Amino acid sequence: MNHIFSPGMRSNAEVLANLSKYMLIILFLTYLAKSVVEGLGLGALELIILLIAFVYVKPWGHKRFYKILLPYFGFFVVSIWSSYSGWNYYELAIDEVFTQILIHLKIIFGVGFFLVLLTSPNFIRGDQLYRWLKVIVAATVVVIVIQMMEPEIYSSLLPGVKLDTYVSGLGWRRYTGIFYHPSPLGFFSAVMFIFILYSIRNDAEKYIWLFLILSVLLLSGQRGELVFMMLAISVYHVFPNIVTRILSSTFAVFISLLVSLVFLFWFSSNFYTLSEDSIARTVLYNGGLELARKEFPFGAGLSSYGSATSYGSVAYYDLGIERLWWYQQDLNYITDTFWGMIIGEVGVVGVIFYAWFCAAFISHLLRISFSRVGIIVLLFLLFEMLTNPIFTGSFLYVFVVLYLVALGGRNERID
Repeated sequence: MNHIFSPGMRSNAEVLANLSKYMLIILFLTYLAKSVVEGLGLGALELIILLIAFVYVKPWGHKRFYKILLPYFGFFVVSIWSSYSGWNYYELAIDEVFTQILIHLKIIFGVGFFLVLLTSPNFIRGDQLYRWLKVIVAATVVVIVIQMMEPEIYSSLLPGVKLDTYVSGLGWRRYTGIFYHPSPLGFFSAVMFIFILYSIRNDAEKYIWLFLILSVLLLSGQRGELVFMMLAISVYHVFPNIVTRILSSTFAVFISLLVSLVFLFWFSSNFYTLSEDSIARTVLYNGGLELARKEFPFGAGLSSYGSATSYGSVAYYDLGIERLWWYQQDLNYITDTFWGMIIGEVGVVGVIFYAWFCAAFISHLLRISFSRVGIIVLLFLLFEMLTNPIFTGSFLYVFVVLYLVALGGRNERID
């Protein structure tokens, strides 16, 4: 596989750059299709796209591929064992377990593709990405105005969008723009803000786009993404050397992540009451912890808790979650957590392997492509993954972050 990494083979580098560009466009268009077609599921198509790219670049010839994904393979072994152990009691269905395995496979394919892409000397240009981002932001602003002024027209144009979502505790409507849900709108707004803030030269146009992006982020009602974005920027500027050293070390990221998770589960347990007014995410975190204690150390098995295929699982009845109003209302509530799902389905051992993978993923990316933008975006991703299912949702989330890290590593400032 040496020809892939050879600087002299410009044709291969150009093919890789074009492949990455088309993949980003296709993934984004398929993601937007969820807004147009109600109830559309595109997980299988996304998996096929990533598999084709993975096979084409042949990343198994790259030693970093094994260094990053070794703990993920460990996670897979634990997942299979826990599913086998919990098969009878939790009435796991083979098709649902297999679906969950495929969801986890996306990371292997996507990370493998990008490891090769990051070695390419002819990566996608930042000015091209900047133009795409401006089009996306402009379209989002226009569509949000239509959503405000003519909600019936908006619903007819984008029937797949989830409209009835409100900011918890405030009752403010959350807007979605061209996205099917406020959550992806908040995520993309945050990473676009970071990219433009640090990669675009200072002029009036830059600050107009920053203002529009921040406005969109606020209208999405995604307080977590707003807080995590501000926290990532602030922490880096206050402790730049410390943050850089931590993120560059797999062990340091691993320990930091484990400490954060211990605090997160402790907080959920100490402020937990199972009632109709309980916050879904708190309930799911605490329920995952209870399940991990009961099924120590390997959890209840894939598709048993917190995942998109887990609805109707025995675990929810054992924990009393099935009687809560939001469990019956919308599948989005069940999948409103990430680490709660991981610890519930694959236990403490699975959490350790997955945290190790996340640490290896972040630290190796930073070593390959070092930059201020990369550090801040990866720090934001680290905060974001504490509460949201970044790695088990659409790979477009991770794809965009990897693009920005790669571009930042070229020290490219766009005029």
